[in-house]
Amino acid sequence: MEINELKFAGVDGCHRGWFLVSLDSKCLNFDFKVFDDAKSLWHESQTYERIFIDIPIGLSNSKPRQCDVQARKILKMRGSSVFPAPSRDAVYAKSYEEANDMMNSSLVIILSKENLENPIRRFVSGL
Repeated sequence: MEINELKFAGVDGCHRGWFLVSLDSKCLNFDFKVFDDAKSLWHESQTYERIFIDIPIGLSNSKPRQCDVQARKILKMRGSSVFPAPSRDAVYAKSYEEANDMMNSSLVIILSKENLENPIRRFVSGL
């Protein structure tokens, strides 16, 4: 594959599932697609050189992730845009309230419902 044929993509969760925006290596052409589930997204991702997904990986059960702490420091006033990642156990909690109790007891973080219920749980359980 030649460099001018490479495609890159960014992915984020949305109400319908997963929103993908792709761009060629010369930044001349872009496209977007919506996928209902992570499995469909995974199959499509095989056609890209690199794909960047906006969900946390490497979830911890005992302390805030250092990458999040460092990102907030680097971003300074925009650091609040780095949302707290839930613990691994909280992702699989049966309810938002149970997840929040887990987070408060281990990581002292209060989760937004969107951060827990939308992309993370769907992605982890969808593959």
